[in-house]
Amino acid sequence: MKKIKSIIVSLFGDIEKTDSERYFLTFGSFIISVFSLLMSGFHLLLGLKFAPVFLTAIGSLVFLGLFFLVRFGSSLFFPKVCLTLFGLIMLDFLWYLKYLSNGPLLLFILIFGALILWIWDGKYLTILLTVYFLNLIILFIIEFNAPESLFKYPDSRTRSIDIYLSFLFYSSLMILFLTIVKKDFIRQKEKAIKSDKLKSAFLANMSHEIRTPMNAIVGFSKLLSNRTDSDIKQQYINIIQNSSDHLLRLVTDIIDLSKIEAGDLKIIHSNFSIKDLFIELKEFYSLELLRREKPDIQLKYILPD
Repeated sequence: MKKIKSIIVSLFGDIEKTDSERYFLTFGSFIISVFSLLMSGFHLLLGLKFAPVFLTAIGSLVFLGLFFLVRFGSSLFFPKVCLTLFGLIMLDFLWYLKYLSNGPLLLFILIFGALILWIWDGKYLTILLTVYFLNLIILFIIEFNAPESLFKYPDSRTRSIDIYLSFLFYSSLMILFLTIVKKDFIRQKEKAIKSDKLKSAFLANMSHEIRTPMNAIVGFSKLLSNRTDSDIKQQYINIIQNSSDHLLRLVTDIIDLSKIEAGDLKIIHSNFSIKDLFIELKEFYSLELLRREKPDIQLKYILPD
């Protein structure tokens, strides 16, 4: 099982680390290539005309090329355009060569519309859906005006074999696609739930962290008004200023969280005084102990040599 998983990862990439759209296109182009090759052999064994055998074989090579382009290329736009337009054109030709609506291809052309919905969005989706529905109208016009004698199977037995085996191929293909979509949906859902829990824990922790400098600012502001000694007042002012700076850093950390999610966070290295940091922490939490009526607890810190 591990060996099979290793082969899948080497072919399509790790589903946990690869972008879902890239993974789906990589998987889809490879599977369509394999199924096109199987269909080419199936058409040959069935004794159909040479044209569908040749077309599915060419399609297999094209989709294999798209697989490498998606798997190892940087941009997905060009492979998506090729996959959509070439796929629809190839299906139209196969629909015409395999006896129009008497064969199995019309249903798969309809299913192909779901693929367009999955890989496109925005204005491109609107344009391609317009092309897709115009394509269906053109197919209807062609069949409506085509002579009936051009679209008959050699015999009913050949038609039954072609339709049922084609549905077997297409159903297997759709099951594979839906499995990937389902796994990706579950993975994204679990990721969203985990992210929501982490954000809730972060906000709960931040509310506590914000309360500490706020207590220092409010508490020492009140004490400041009752003091006349200039040294004590200056000490209180320093604590209020340090608490304000600490509060500002907390707000900055919250903003940095959104930057991390957007991938825009830049890390800047700077020097700081460990001694000043510990003195600042002692001043913060000394007031917190007074507020909790635990003045006997002495805060100590050991500075490095």
